[in-house]
Amino acid sequence: MNAAARGEVTRFVQFGTLSVAASLGVALLAFAQALALHVWEIATIGIAIALIAGILLSTLTIEIDDQGIFWCFTGGLLSRRVEFTDVARCEPTRWQSMSYGYRMWFNKRAWMITGRGAMALDVSGSGMQYVVGCDDPAAVCAEIERRMTARTTT
Repeated sequence: MNAAARGEVTRFVQFGTLSVAASLGVALLAFAQALALHVWEIATIGIAIALIAGILLSTLTIEIDDQGIFWCFTGGLLSRRVEFTDVARCEPTRWQSMSYGYRMWFNKRAWMITGRGAMALDVSGSGMQYVVGCDDPAAVCAEIERRMTARTTT
């Protein structure tokens, strides 16, 4: 969809400090292990995987345009778009987890992504449910409701 068809885009971005720190930590552990055991080939692969994962999970972006909601991790490799015609409900929620940080979980009923912290956006309708982590779910829901209301009044 081109930018003109999407209209004005509102973007909410959160930076994943924990995921970047964890991936750097894993990369440093792999480097230390390579120094100790002299296995550079295996360590290079481990370091590369840790750094790529850290980069890909470093931000979580939610974009809202006139047609729907789009969210993705850095680079858009893991992303999802939901049209407003499929949305019945949007509300702020708390992600109930034993620990905080990035979570990606898929099953038949839900596709969940949470970023840092336990605050999230719960979007459901048309047989689907998505929980997307964000720093200010109330502001995201308010923007979604504003856009949905504007669609129905025009």
